[in-house]
Amino acid sequence: MRLPKLRKKSVKSGGKIKHYAVVSINGKDKSLGPWNSARAKQKHRELIDELKYGSQISDNPLVVDVVEHYAKFAKSHYRKNGQPTSETHIVKTSLEVLLDRFGQLPATEFGPRKFKMLRQYFITDHNKNGLTRKTVNHYMMHVLRAFRNAASDELVPADVSDLFPPKKYPDQLCRMPSDIRS
Repeated sequence: MRLPKLRKKSVKSGGKIKHYAVVSINGKDKSLGPWNSARAKQKHRELIDELKYGSQISDNPLVVDVVEHYAKFAKSHYRKNGQPTSETHIVKTSLEVLLDRFGQLPATEFGPRKFKMLRQYFITDHNKNGLTRKTVNHYMMHVLRAFRNAASDELVPADVSDLFPPKKYPDQLCRMPSDIRS
């Protein structure tokens, strides 16, 4: 797909010549404001982003959309010297379980209650290999990061990521019952 370029269009109005920033989309000119203005440049960037990424973002994203978005980010972020780090295994495991449990749920419906259910699943059902509290918290932090990342890129409303426990106290994400701890 060819992205529209910003171009200058001159219009004679009341004896004066005014210059506007325009783009052509499907053969029609769309005015973005005065030529060379910050507003026109910002509108052009937004238009390009919408054309590039707009089809990937839906009005009602599912948890699977949030997971795909974060997986793409994590794949490029968790690298050292061009190689994936060991953190990618933690990300993959936490996202797989999130997908299994809540993949088709609308992302806006994944709140503190579902977060606690997922945490409890990691503690009990997924804990066949004896996951420590630290590991469970690590998994849950990636679930949080997935939603915060989606909110920062406006895939989900910002208030969705605000529903989760604060970032300050990651050690308090998981309170394991004493009978599970070893």
